[in-house]
Amino acid sequence: MRSLVLTVLVCAAASAQTEQWEEFMARGNALRRENKHVEAEQWYRRALDEGSDTPRSLNSLGVVCYETARYAEAVAYYERALEIWRTSVGEGYPQLAATMNNQSAAFSAMGRYSEAEAIVRRAIAIREKAPGRDELQIADLLDNLAFNRSAQGALAEAEEIHRRVLGILEKVLEAGSPRVATTLNNLSVVLSKAGKYSESEQVERRALEIWEKTLGPESPSVATGLANLAEIHVKRGVFEGVEELYLRALSIRERALGPEHPLVAGLLSNLGGVYANQGRLAKAESMYRRAIAVDEKALGPSRPSTAAVVNNLGDLHRLQGRFPEARALYLRTLGIYEKALGPEHSSVGRVLNNLAAISRQEGRPEESAALYRKALANFEKALGPEHPDTGLVLTNLADLHYARSNFELAEAFCRRALDITRKSFGETHGATADASDRLAMALAALRRYTEAERYYARGLAIREALSGPSHVSLAPSLAALGNAYQLDSRPAAAEPLYRRALAIWEAFPENDLALQASTLNNLAMICSRTGRFAEAEPLFQRAAGLTEKALGSSDRSLAVVLRNLAETMRKNRRAAEAKKIEARAKSLKQDTEGGSHAYQAGSARNR
Repeated sequence: MRSLVLTVLVCAAASAQTEQWEEFMARGNALRRENKHVEAEQWYRRALDEGSDTPRSLNSLGVVCYETARYAEAVAYYERALEIWRTSVGEGYPQLAATMNNQSAAFSAMGRYSEAEAIVRRAIAIREKAPGRDELQIADLLDNLAFNRSAQGALAEAEEIHRRVLGILEKVLEAGSPRVATTLNNLSVVLSKAGKYSESEQVERRALEIWEKTLGPESPSVATGLANLAEIHVKRGVFEGVEELYLRALSIRERALGPEHPLVAGLLSNLGGVYANQGRLAKAESMYRRAIAVDEKALGPSRPSTAAVVNNLGDLHRLQGRFPEARALYLRTLGIYEKALGPEHSSVGRVLNNLAAISRQEGRPEESAALYRKALANFEKALGPEHPDTGLVLTNLADLHYARSNFELAEAFCRRALDITRKSFGETHGATADASDRLAMALAALRRYTEAERYYARGLAIREALSGPSHVSLAPSLAALGNAYQLDSRPAAAEPLYRRALAIWEAFPENDLALQASTLNNLAMICSRTGRFAEAEPLFQRAAGLTEKALGSSDRSLAVVLRNLAETMRKNRRAAEAKKIEARAKSLKQDTEGGSHAYQAGSARNR
């Protein structure tokens, strides 16, 4: 979670203010701090009607609209305030920069990042030229500029800007200032998005240490740091301790802000995601529904933050195979986003992507492809053609076309997705390894095995560098590269890769059961084809057991393995036993004619 640097209320303008106006504004400010936005807005309107300081009243109304996700209204209020100041004091007046900063935040929330960026750059120029240069104000504006660059996929530039802000803050503030922690937190978020998880965690821990020391262990800022640490661990695939971090953050926020604050809802939703990953689906659903209830009570049923949790509940139901319920939730989310943020907001694209996934799972590939194309067009317009989210939809389109045996189209989408991933995350990121694997799959399906081997090897090298030579994530990559070698008639190159993958899985026996089974089958085939029938038979037996455990007793893959086992038994002069195995394979009513058979030989990682 990013810590927003927002100028909540700007300082007094040139016009005089009455005591009554000051009272109205003070009451509005107090109510807003208590999250009572409806009542706060009423007092700000009374201040506006009183007329002493119209621009500041408009700015405060803009803040209320922003905090209740009425972003278009907020932009309009900010623009009215800016027009008055431009007329009364001129374009270069520092007061404009504060409201422009707020307006930029509203445009960012609407997904209009290029407009937000242009505004914040103008605000920075005003602040830099103003008499008595205020370095802290410039730092705030730069932090928001970094956010907009990050949102547009320019992660390296965003990181550089945040580091520049840290340089400014080190000169004007003490090293342990909470404001320094805010930028450290924002830098950690960017580093995490870029896949620099170790550095991201180090930076976040620095921010957390400062907040705990200066604000106390019960500060809401501490909860933000804890939640961000948990998210970093999730992205790294390290789930141990994540639930505890989120629960501690939740406890802090509930005590500091109350159990019905929107920030509490955000943590409930995060916990729902953790429980879903753990397979605790009933508990996940309970968390999501609690989060929705809190958001609906605090902000109403039609706010984007509510929609985000509704979307998460839809994801859960899709995981459970409850497709009609998931679709209904996605359509509700889509309606909220289109109304609140506009049809071109990237959040709309994300829901279209989810609807496409359901259509695919329900066996409607044409409908799925059309929805993916709409999501792609949305991302290309809202985020740009080289944004990581654009790459995500390209990957999904590639998967869809691969499943339909449109391998040329799959290759084209995979190549574009890989190019985006490299530019966004670099050559050594896990996402680049995944994108390399997918391209390799398409190339293998096109029987371009030498090219496929090169991309599989690249993905394997990345994972080995990231996780070490014995990490469980390497096993599928080793098996995939082995499959490519076997398809390329290079069994001697495939065999050591299969053996290495199986050795890793021995430490993680419940992982990737179907892939373990196919690897055992394919290794056994190599042994059988090189006359090592005694070695091949127990491998086929293990493959049959794992196939039945993973896929069931009537899956076609089981018939393939049983036929291979029977043929090997005959080679080992055990015809009577082979005949029983053949009868079972035949009873599955699958076509297993021919010699030894491989299955999943072209697959890479679980998709």
